[in-house]
Amino acid sequence: MKKTVMQLALVGVFAATSNISFADCKKVPNYDALKAALDDARAQPNGGFDLDMWGTVVDRDGVVCAVART
Repeated sequence: MKKTVMQLALVGVFAATSNISFADCKKVPNYDALKAALDDARAQPNGGFDLDMWGTVVDRDGVVCAVART
């Protein structure tokens, strides 16, 4: 427990003293849009194996904004 509290405190200090730009996931497709696109792609009659599909939306800074699977 003490280790977790200390780690959180260090993260807070680092964030407060640096120029971190946090992700703006409002500018990229959200989970619902990603899930709908994956479901639509899987439903296409393309002769595939009908396997599960995974998708990830990442912003320009490399921050993961959404993860979905069929």
